[in-house]
Amino acid sequence: MTLVQQSDAVSASTSVEHNWEAGRVVQLSDGDTPYVNIWGDGTGTKQPVRLIDVQATETTHNLGGHSSGRNWCHGPAATRRLQQLEPVGSYVHLASKFQRSANGGRRLRTVWAYQHKSRRWVNVQRAMIKGGQVIWFPMNPEDVHNLDYHRLADYAALHGWNVWNKSYCGYGPEQSAHLRVYVHWDANSGDDTSNANRNDEYVIVHNEGGAGWVNLSGWYVRESGPKVFRFPGHTWLAPGAELRVHTGYGSRHGQEFYWDLSGSIFDQVATSSYGKSAGMGDGAFLLDPQGDFRAWNTYPCVLYCSDPSQSSLSISRVGPRSGAHTNREYIDVHNYASHRVSLGHLQLRSWPYNYVFPYWWVLKAHDTVRVNIRTYHRANTAHNLYWTPAPYPILSDANNEVDLSTLRDVRIGRCVHWGHGPTAQCNW
Repeated sequence: MTLVQQSDAVSASTSVEHNWEAGRVVQLSDGDTPYVNIWGDGTGTKQPVRLIDVQATETTHNLGGHSSGRNWCHGPAATRRLQQLEPVGSYVHLASKFQRSANGGRRLRTVWAYQHKSRRWVNVQRAMIKGGQVIWFPMNPEDVHNLDYHRLADYAALHGWNVWNKSYCGYGPEQSAHLRVYVHWDANSGDDTSNANRNDEYVIVHNEGGAGWVNLSGWYVRESGPKVFRFPGHTWLAPGAELRVHTGYGSRHGQEFYWDLSGSIFDQVATSSYGKSAGMGDGAFLLDPQGDFRAWNTYPCVLYCSDPSQSSLSISRVGPRSGAHTNREYIDVHNYASHRVSLGHLQLRSWPYNYVFPYWWVLKAHDTVRVNIRTYHRANTAHNLYWTPAPYPILSDANNEVDLSTLRDVRIGRCVHWGHGPTAQCNW
């Protein structure tokens, strides 16, 4: 049998995957790992295959010598869908960019299954993510489908299909609550490896109201992979308030929680394959105790990417060092609208540094706020905020760039190539 990728609306000419193996499905362990008897490998035994770029919620099983633990709500449904697409005994082709790509001792592959009724080959992952049975799990360097799957996942989420149905696992708790998730995926210095910087990689859960105080005890935050953080007892979130889950080590204080992970987990954005894997990004998800996905955020934005503040806010002026003292740098953000505009969850970025505005910060009509770049901490005032990214200047005299954007990487304003001098108008 010959693999024909065009049959599933994916152009073969744009794919750089290769068909390394073929065989028959012998067994399924869960919604993202079939076992395949690979022809010609000289073993005659089943081999585990990890589906590229997707993540099914976990199910309890004991295949491959390990147990997956908890049986999550959406896990069995994902397994059933995989069984429909590639039933035991079906023919499959296994494709990837690199023959040695593996994950946890499993071949990492795009699985194409032959459908006898339609007599065509189907990309199993694409069908499952399009139907909302799995979530997007971008992989590096197996990046052929990253962008396509991200768009399909966001489209399924927009329509509330399967995983994205907020009451799929049962109604409640706190079903009327309006919760939002944001991800600060890039540490302030751009280096996420040290514990201090890893704690500047965090997930924000915001209560937009609708149900008063929300009890998040026993709820979960998870990444696109299998790592999960469980909120302890007595975790309450007031209307209009937010909490943060930092990925590094620490002890809870107030509404600051710590995942206690030894490494960073949120991937950096990359839109091209030059030096990085194309289509990279990530996401965070809030699950209730039943396993329902109640709020989520994937980045960068790939579907309907706009923001209301794009017509109101802009970077109006910067103050590069120009040979002056380090603590004289600043960035001005101006509201050109005749109404108030919230700066909450917007960020300033001057690579590799970034500053996130306080979530309660509102800019009055035709008003300006100055973000002062300092090596020391100082209290914010009505028109002055303070950012302490590094013990040295970060704005060069020319050929620099500062972006104002959302945490999903939607650009609001930009300042590039300003001239020399202690104050400089922006040239957009």
